[in-house]
Amino acid sequence: KVTSAITLDTWKKSVKRFYDTLVVRFDIEEAWAERQLKRVTR
Repeated sequence: KVTSAITLDTWKKSVKRFYDTLVVRFDIEEAWAERQLKRVTR
């Protein structure tokens, strides 16, 4: 078990996918923010 609340199978099938997608989205947003910061601080 990953925790007492979820099993490893539940983690692999649904929760991990959610967090992986969230991390990708954060990377996209961070890259956008960095581009905007560079634009306004030239």
